[in-house]
Amino acid sequence: MIRLGEFDRLIDQSRRERVESRKRNRAVAAARSSRTTDAIGPAPRAAGGRVQVGRYMTNAQGLFLLKSSGRGAPLITLALANFTARITAEIRRDDGVDATREFEIEARLGGQTRRLVIAAAQFASMKWVTEQLGARAVIAAGMGIKDQVREAIQLLSAQQMVERTVHTHTGWRRLDGGWAYLHDGGALGATGAVTGVETSLPAALAPFSLPASPTGAELRSAIRASLAVLDLAPDRVTVPTLGAV
Repeated sequence: MIRLGEFDRLIDQSRRERVESRKRNRAVAAARSSRTTDAIGPAPRAAGGRVQVGRYMTNAQGLFLLKSSGRGAPLITLALANFTARITAEIRRDDGVDATREFEIEARLGGQTRRLVIAAAQFASMKWVTEQLGARAVIAAGMGIKDQVREAIQLLSAQQMVERTVHTHTGWRRLDGGWAYLHDGGALGATGAVTGVETSLPAALAPFSLPASPTGAELRSAIRASLAVLDLAPDRVTVPTLGAV
């Protein structure tokens, strides 16, 4: 049987062991943070250009994870990558049958900015970092770090990212404002050029670009030129021909 005094001593000993365990855990986390930061760049500074969303933060030095080390303890800043990347646009490429997605990315490394276009299907693997930015772009070592870098980029990009649709074919297409004819210069509708329609045709179709619809005196001259076709032959020939145009 444990005496009351002995019981109090055991409780006190258990409490001290828990406190010491928390101190050791914090020291280990701080050491890991220091090793990771030393490996891929200097510690972040709370200067201009710092952006934070949830547990992720970015500044001129790269991408960082803000991690709790215990109740009431200050957050530990863990370096994830020595570069920053932001998705500026999500592009939907529509060929009339299928659609694919691409991300336009603005990446900064060592004071230099590069603009990339990455297929959405290749984004999550993060292989594009080395392929596009080179060997100086470093993602910290560790299980799950690549996923955290991907998540950080997406969350930090969400508020300013725009979405665009790019049509990669010609011909008639029903758009939000009605039917329009797609060509390399955009789209033509019943009232002329349709604003807000973006096209990007394959090289073989790139020369297929229609001029803007004429207006004013130019429009009247074009109508007269079309009606002049009626004078080239008997009406039984020219009227059906002009009507079929």
